[in-house]
Amino acid sequence: MVIPSYWTREIKDGVRAGDAVYDHPTPLDEDGTLLRALQSLDIPEDKDFQVVVIAAATAVDIEDRVEEKVAGIIEKASRTADVDIKLFSQSHLGEIHGLLQSRGMDEYVPLLQLSGYSNIRNLCLFIPHILGSDLAVLIDDDEVFEDTQFIEKAKEFIGSVVGDRTVHAVAGYYLQPDGDNRTIKKRSPWMEYWGQYKVMDEGFDRIIWTEPRLKETPFVFGGNMVIHRELFTVVPFDPDVSRGEDIDYL
Repeated sequence: MVIPSYWTREIKDGVRAGDAVYDHPTPLDEDGTLLRALQSLDIPEDKDFQVVVIAAATAVDIEDRVEEKVAGIIEKASRTADVDIKLFSQSHLGEIHGLLQSRGMDEYVPLLQLSGYSNIRNLCLFIPHILGSDLAVLIDDDEVFEDTQFIEKAKEFIGSVVGDRTVHAVAGYYLQPDGDNRTIKKRSPWMEYWGQYKVMDEGFDRIIWTEPRLKETPFVFGGNMVIHRELFTVVPFDPDVSRGEDIDYL
């Protein structure tokens, strides 16, 4: 299981030119949601998996502080966790870059980066690969586990043959705090003209809440995907896609 966690400058420092742009990175002077996510790993009954947290900074000059911050959160979560939680950050990526360069494989260095959604999603595939994992389970750090059977469900169809096709990837959904999956409850008037959230909710209702459980889908959530080794070792996320990398991967 790989959980990317995005961090930015302290609130008083704001955003500077050249900083990477993410939806909601956590300021360094706040606690964020990562600890809550890691503590909820106690919920799934199946504990036969490793967790790697990817610490992503919005700027080079805060990378060391981000690594230290996330390491502290992992240390705190590990006191009570029944699963092995590891950290992957810029210092670890630097070691991998050095190893590639020492073996004359410099051309691969640009493919492994800790900036941009697609690059970080590719690290979510690369890390399970070097760990020898059969599955990569991608989870976001603002989610919590509530289903005791989550791991069993995540592995239920992956790698199996359904009909005449092998299932190499599955995507799940997540619920809002009120137990619903709809996007935004209170909408501004302009949203009705844009229509994005209305169409998304209609699609969710048509795909998520209908039988059978396993079906082809026109959308996926990057924060709840399971990808088999036979797929993630041959198909990466497109590093040139700055946003919507999960839909592009589909």
